[in-house]
Amino acid sequence: MREKKQLRLFFQAKRRKISEERKEEAKKYAFETLSPLMDLFDHVLSFASHSDEINLWPLNEYLSKKRRLALPKMESSGLQYYLVENFEEQLKKQKWNILEPIPERCEALKFEKNICCLVPALAFDRYHHRLGYGHGHFDRFLKEHPTLITFGVGFEEQLSEEPFPIDPHDQTVTFLYLF
Repeated sequence: MREKKQLRLFFQAKRRKISEERKEEAKKYAFETLSPLMDLFDHVLSFASHSDEINLWPLNEYLSKKRRLALPKMESSGLQYYLVENFEEQLKKQKWNILEPIPERCEALKFEKNICCLVPALAFDRYHHRLGYGHGHFDRFLKEHPTLITFGVGFEEQLSEEPFPIDPHDQTVTFLYLF
């Protein structure tokens, strides 16, 4: 098996090669597939799509209008989720050029029942392991919330036929939705 560093480089390059037409198709299909599923939950922990990630902004907008969207902010204690209803007023570009909630303008999410989490990655394998960006933010968060239902979300091109090398801190996702 290849080392994670090599795998990250491989999947970053593979994702960059996805055409704009293909990305648009995936964005549309992701919204059509995930919006009815997300209606089953009181709150959805999503992510602020950036660069070459699958575009979840239509889904995020849909959830924000229903007052059920929570987005992460990287804080010293790890990922913290905040309820977001207005992108322009409540989000600001932060580290790695990612839009994050402004805590003074958002309500911190209280972790109750009936919450799910959409999880990004560079790639996923068939065993629901994810290859993240190497910082461990989502692995630490998922370990802190072991009963959380998680959906790994990305492009079909992000599926690895080979299993990933696994470290003790690596967390799996409950379901994979690759478009």
